[in-house]
Amino acid sequence: MAVMEFIALYFLLAIAVGMLAQKRGRNSAQWFFISILVSPLISAIFILVQPDLAEVARSRQNEADLKKCPQCAETIRKEAVVCRYCGYNFMSIEQRPLPTGARHDTRTYRGVIYVMYPDGRIAATIAGRDYNWNDFDEFKAFVDPQAK
Repeated sequence: MAVMEFIALYFLLAIAVGMLAQKRGRNSAQWFFISILVSPLISAIFILVQPDLAEVARSRQNEADLKKCPQCAETIRKEAVVCRYCGYNFMSIEQRPLPTGARHDTRTYRGVIYVMYPDGRIAATIAGRDYNWNDFDEFKAFVDPQAK
């Protein structure tokens, strides 16, 4: 009778090793058979010593959902449009909805894309920051200080 109890306990421990292996991201059937062949105790110790593959997969998924801000180098969510640390705007001016009353054509001056309002004001995004000027001369002086 003691032999049958030992065999039953051995198989229960082997099943527990398989469940532990599955919880840690490993093949449960493979570890079940390894624990039967070797020993459930040795197999369990070996699984616990190895890295948790499930945790590694979760951390890789978290890293895939993040991006680094080019201005402040902080890590933020991939879906973010504006950096919560420095205010860097990831959306270019062409992707943003135009303000009410703005012309629907965008223009470029010295490589800077800008929008001109009907009242002459200028809006542009430079290095991820939004800027506004009262007229084109202010904008021109900001973008190209040497121009007269």
